[in-house]
Amino acid sequence: MQLTALLSTLLVATTTTLTTAFPTTLHHRQDQQTLRPLQISDLTARTLSDLDFGLFNMTLYDPNTDSAPTICNVNWHPTKPVPTSTTVKCYNNAYEVSFPAGLGSHIDRFTLRVQTTNTSSVQERGEVRLDASIEDTKWVCRNRTTEYIKQQCAYSGVLEIEI
Repeated sequence: MQLTALLSTLLVATTTTLTTAFPTTLHHRQDQQTLRPLQISDLTARTLSDLDFGLFNMTLYDPNTDSAPTICNVNWHPTKPVPTSTTVKCYNNAYEVSFPAGLGSHIDRFTLRVQTTNTSSVQERGEVRLDASIEDTKWVCRNRTTEYIKQQCAYSGVLEIEI
């Protein structure tokens, strides 16, 4: 009976020690890791002419994880801007996008934030200001590209967001 109690105590003590030691080592390795910028491609935004409707689309690649690229879409009514507190999950729920200054009808200039959610193994967050009025910008906007498009903007190339 005493041998059983002793073995149980040793087993619990060993398990507790291993459990507490493992996360500390894992966090230490992540702290020293240099995180690479998130990469955004196929970044577009458009507002429609006849409808109060906006579309924002992008593909997100995270070089810091093994996950495949994910698509992020936001649909909104430009006359009722996306609130600053709103976050929208991407197809891979480990990522989400938001607009710290809101997003309304002025798709030619806004701030985009991309971050991981609590379900991600690596916590990342970065933001970038897109402004079509800046000289030599890759965020290019055009008005009335078709009968139904009021304004359409696209990023030329791959946008890197530092985290």
